[in-house]
Amino acid sequence: MPADSTLRRGADQGPALVAALGIYKARFHSGDWAGAEAVLREFIAGYDPTSAPFRSGLLSARRELAHVRLHRGEYEEAVGELREIAAECRQRWGEVSLHCIIAHSVLGEALSVAGYSDEAVTVQRQVVGRIGGVPGISSKQSDFARVLLASRLIKAGRVDEAEQELVGVVPTLEATATEAALTLRSVLAELTTKQGRHQDAARQWAELLPAYAERHVGVA
Repeated sequence: MPADSTLRRGADQGPALVAALGIYKARFHSGDWAGAEAVLREFIAGYDPTSAPFRSGLLSARRELAHVRLHRGEYEEAVGELREIAAECRQRWGEVSLHCIIAHSVLGEALSVAGYSDEAVTVQRQVVGRIGGVPGISSKQSDFARVLLASRLIKAGRVDEAEQELVGVVPTLEATATEAALTLRSVLAELTTKQGRHQDAARQWAELLPAYAERHVGVA
């Protein structure tokens, strides 16, 4: 994407944000991480931070930039940026808000990837405790937050706690043909692996492989 003034001119940056994030995603998923980062940096640099209606858009762009850093292995930088975003969301919208829930969920993922397993569990427990009070959140979305908590618990070596979290959500999510169901099944397979039930785990992973291939690679 040329470094022109397209993202810098005009008061209404909403359409520009949509375009910038679209270009970012295309480059990111094609493996052009440097190009993806450049798009986000240009947008963030030209963004009007006093433009209240689009403040959440700026936070989204910053969150995606942290995502790029995480995939590049720049764990400390990514976690640091996501901590700042989570703090700003708490200050602007309060802890029981969709902005804050998203920010803390992403922070929890980054902490887990970066090796801060116990803190990742703490952050995701906070998400699970608050998500039910956010307007517009469905019970399935709340259940999925518990699936993510189970994943954080497994990575922290707290397998029994992870199993307890999964027991209550399996009936709700397992039958749905959604990304959440695939995530649930992968967490269940990971749990089975950690429990030492290797034959069952191998079967579960084998059953997941074609589903992930069809969804993410485009082959059956």
